[in-house]
Amino acid sequence: MGVISNQLIINDSLSLKELKQSFKTLYPFLELELYRKGKLLNGRDENKLLGSFSKESLGKGFAIEPAMSINDLEQAFDKKLGLKATVYRKMGSSLIETSFTSAWSLYYQNIKGGELLKDFGTTS
Repeated sequence: MGVISNQLIINDSLSLKELKQSFKTLYPFLELELYRKGKLLNGRDENKLLGSFSKESLGKGFAIEPAMSINDLEQAFDKKLGLKATVYRKMGSSLIETSFTSAWSLYYQNIKGGELLKDFGTTS
């Protein structure tokens, strides 16, 4: 997979499934969804390589790091792959969009998701 330490390396040879699994490993209280031309990339797209969604090669790719804000993550996916990225944070058994807190880092978003799960008395 593309996980190096606490970084997730996004490159042409990473599949959508690997990306989502790696993201979930690093940020268990967040969920990453990708959209192409307004359509959610889902199960039928999971084995596709990220490079297949872009007209240009990612080259060495880019890294998702804990200090990266949601805004920066969204811009990287848009600029590098032409995909819309949306990050959701767990709140109890629900997922909430992070648009109002998009300046927060992935690390902080994930911590807050864990706190909210604890506050709601759920563990998953």
